[in-house]
Amino acid sequence: MRIQAAAVLILAACSNSEASVGYTVDTSATGVVTVSNMTPSDWSDTTGQWKLVQVANLEASDDTAGAIVSPSYVTVDGAEHLLVLERSPLSLRMLELDGTFILTVGREGAGPGEYRNPIPAAVGPYLVVDDPELARLTVYDSAGALLETYPAPCCYWAPVYSDDSNHVYMQTSASHDSTASAAYVRINVESGATDTVMLPRVGPEPQQWEFVRENSRSSYTIPFQPSDITVIVPSGHVVRGWSGRYEYLERTFDGDSLRVVRRQWQKVELPDSVRRERYEGIKAMVTRNVGEAEANKVLDLSDVPAEAEPMRRLYADGAGNVWVPVYVPGAETLHYDIFSPEGVWRGTLVTPWSPGEFPVWLGDDEIVTKGNSEEGYPFIRVWRVER
Repeated sequence: MRIQAAAVLILAACSNSEASVGYTVDTSATGVVTVSNMTPSDWSDTTGQWKLVQVANLEASDDTAGAIVSPSYVTVDGAEHLLVLERSPLSLRMLELDGTFILTVGREGAGPGEYRNPIPAAVGPYLVVDDPELARLTVYDSAGALLETYPAPCCYWAPVYSDDSNHVYMQTSASHDSTASAAYVRINVESGATDTVMLPRVGPEPQQWEFVRENSRSSYTIPFQPSDITVIVPSGHVVRGWSGRYEYLERTFDGDSLRVVRRQWQKVELPDSVRRERYEGIKAMVTRNVGEAEANKVLDLSDVPAEAEPMRRLYADGAGNVWVPVYVPGAETLHYDIFSPEGVWRGTLVTPWSPGEFPVWLGDDEIVTKGNSEEGYPFIRVWRVER
């Protein structure tokens, strides 16, 4: 039995940027809410969408004494300082938004407060560094002073999520559980309390091209295959989906299902040029590893899906909105569907970011993007969202 919690909501159009919108909310007898979105609720075109205002722009140059040289990761702390991970030499630098140097957090090494292969994050009043190579999490205060060091998962170089209760979430291996496609370790940065969750598989395993030789076995995931995707939102809830359909589930870290969110989706064909470019890139790599004859036996362009994944990835901002990248053939900038914390489709945001510009969401209103200029120099940009 299902209990209807709300009917379709219809709002009258007041301007060109406002359109009739609709979604349904249905609550099951067990309390799981299903939100089915038909049209956007906050804006329907670029006239009424949120605005992205650039507030900082740092670009590298031939001058190695500049604010940035070769950044591999960037985030922002609660005081709006940039935390920039440089690789040559390895260092985690704190900068003002205009590039003014403040301090260096930790240093390369294996001793207390040091790191070998760091992934930085800001968690409330703390700075943390996950180091999969050393299998530990290092906690610093906002001035870069060492506070604590805790054991952490080994060997997963993946984004570190945080919540509003001073926890961090790091991916770990789920290989010993055949029913799971991902696993996360949660650590309280103040107490070191740790727990782990296995996340059940949502969709089928992506198909792979496999090569078996006398003393080795290798496999390559077929490009554009749908796969399970995950993000941890600021409440500490886990948002999971399968990229082959436009639907995600929100659940607690302990496994209680809370909400299912859906959006009507029309199939989008992948241009043959896009499929072929990705295919040829993999073929070149495979040929170097196994030889042309073996590559030609296994690889087949027809295995590459002809349709775009409806929901390629999941992101979350500091306010709990879920951002879903939208594939738009021929688009020169990135597009995102944005869903409220309650699962209502706000609208599609057309950004000024190129496909090679990688965003990181920070706080309620800040986004950092990193990419390379036409001249090949790395840049970092900070944006503020105006709603």
